Amino acid sequence: MFVRNLSSFFSHAHVSSPLYRHSFLQHRFVPQQMTAMLAIHGFSKGAFLAHSYGSTWLSYMCKYAKSTVAALLFLDPICFCLHYSRLTKSFVYHRADPGTSSFMVRTDIIVNWTIQRSFPWSWIILFAEQMEGIPCTIFLGDKDALVPAEKVESYVKTKGAPVCDFEDALATDGEFFYRTGEEGDLNLCVFRGHYHGQWCEEPDLCVPTIGKACDALCKKVEERMALKRME
Repeated sequence: MFVRNLSSFFSHAHVSSPLYRHSFLQHRFVPQQMTAMLAIHGFSKGAFLAHSYGSTWLSYMCKYAKSTVAALLFLDPICFCLHYSRLTKSFVYHRADPGTSSFMVRTDIIVNWTIQRSFPWSWIILFAEQMEGIPCTIFLGDKDALVPAEKVESYVKTKGAPVCDFEDALATDGEFFYRTGEEGDLNLCVFRGHYHGQWCEEPDLCVPTIGKACDALCKKVEERMALKRME
């Protein structure tokens, strides 16, 4: 039943679906769908996690339904520094290796059509100021071929946000995520030497640490809610 309810809300075209003019959900409809999902389950706010293209939806939420966003966790987000040509140039004009899984994604007709014809980058691009007041952790591979990772890391640093290598976060059992909770709303964890989505190939190593980042975000939200109740 839950899966059926989800499918009725998410009308975004999936891989290999037919082309049609409403193949992607426009920005003005995303907050309606997401807030409706929260309401159905009795919540007014939610902590959201998104990977890759899914980060476009969280970008819309930050801009048009910020009051419903309690915390954010981005994995390989494509919504930052979109004014650089890295995503579209790498995705559209560079041929993928036929021996890799990315080849299947990049040569899929709906994916290509979305990136080339229906990618409203000016709607999608997200800036730190638009996430102000929202606890947020970003995970990014510095060898990402789709995302200008170096530019994103530099941008985050200019905002005074702490940056940590994944190996250091792993060695300290995720202490970085809890410690930075007192320093600001935004932090970045970098997978050194990783490409887009490569963390999925090491789930036993990466997923527990990502889980700790989620836990740290939720604890920060709970602490803020407790303080508000005391006021």
